[in-house]
Amino acid sequence: MNKSLRTDTGQLFENYIISEYIKANHNNKKHAKYYFWRSFQQQEIDLIEEIDGKLNAIEIKWNQNKKAKFSATFTENYAVNEKIIINKQNYTSIPSLIFSNEII
Repeated sequence: MNKSLRTDTGQLFENYIISEYIKANHNNKKHAKYYFWRSFQQQEIDLIEEIDGKLNAIEIKWNQNKKAKFSATFTENYAVNEKIIINKQNYTSIPSLIFSNEII
């Protein structure tokens, strides 16, 4: 059994990815604004990146088997340029994710 003793692995991974994503953008002179979105019904988008007025919605999942969902409430009310999913299988190179996103 390979069960983690930590119960916050997903949250730690999300924080790590967000900080590395912002750092990689900064180091590559990619200027963006960053947001988080949550509805009253607790739907959320982990990271919203705004570049030149275009919004990229980013979902971060430690467990790639867990379905990453982009809230219809968000996508129907905001013009989303790209939807990006980052998980432990595809995060090995944050800069490559930034410049050649896996778009769903």
